[in-house]
Amino acid sequence: PNNEISLLTISPSQAYALSENQQFVADVWFAVTAQFFDPTYNGLGEDGWRLKEKEAIAAVADTGPDDEELVTKAISNMLSALNDPYTRFLPREKYEALTAYATGGSYGDG
Repeated sequence: PNNEISLLTISPSQAYALSENQQFVADVWFAVTAQFFDPTYNGLGEDGWRLKEKEAIAAVADTGPDDEELVTKAISNMLSALNDPYTRFLPREKYEALTAYATGGSYGDG
């Protein structure tokens, strides 16, 4: 008879939930990835571009709902790595003002 015992080792998962700001950064990265025309990501390569996402997610790890400026900066830094003048992030206020102007609407209190 074989007296060997097999043991199964289960390690804890390395998956962590993203904060709302981290998920927002990941969503922006995904949207740009899906629409960016150059498959080399302007010389960064897929791994380099993915690293920029990880850096931006790490940069907003300890932010909260009132840290919109820090989140915007992390996203802008991530996108600037692409060195593409047409790929940029508009914060909510600028986006709303631009779309209101473009559609002939009004923006703000005035």
